Amino acid sequence: MVPKVEGPQGPSTLLVEKALRKLSDTEIIKVKGGKGKVVTSLSELRYLLSLQSKGPGGPQGALLTDGSWNRFYIEGVDGVLYRVDASWGGGRWSLDADDLGSYGLPVGRGLVSRN
Repeated sequence: MVPKVEGPQGPSTLLVEKALRKLSDTEIIKVKGGKGKVVTSLSELRYLLSLQSKGPGGPQGALLTDGSWNRFYIEGVDGVLYRVDASWGGGRWSLDADDLGSYGLPVGRGLVSRN
């Protein structure tokens, strides 16, 4: 595991939307307007998960809690952009991180981006 330290952040506005068609990661970044429009921080991911720490039974946040992925794009300490998928199931959040690839985001999954 590579440590990542993030400094203080100001307020941010994130948008969570369902994918209407399957797109690869590179297509998503292009459609949304570039890397700056899709990159989120680990702090923002953690905050959104904390808003729904009890999943569908707790306070309602914007993330999908029906077992679908919520796709985040997070920059690593190496400057490389990674995709991080968060999904609710079995009473907890599961996270999966991977390199960008052609598999993309299926229809109906959540996409987190900057407004």
